[in-house]
Amino acid sequence: QRVTSLALLPLTIWFVISVIGLAGASYRETLAFIGAPINAVLLLALIAATFHHMASGLQVVVEDYVRGELQRLGLI
Repeated sequence: QRVTSLALLPLTIWFVISVIGLAGASYRETLAFIGAPINAVLLLALIAATFHHMASGLQVVVEDYVRGELQRLGLI
């Protein structure tokens, strides 16, 4: 979780700045932005890191707060 949170920090800052920069942009301009290789890679990294971080966090919550062993294994 620490690694993904460290990765998410700059990725989230990049994403917020990019969204602000794209405010008022047309659909084609937005597609061109996403289609640029570096932006596509960063966006995919943001999505992957976000879902991995979320899954790790939910697993910790389930391990800490679900009482039954079978329920815990089923949720994980």
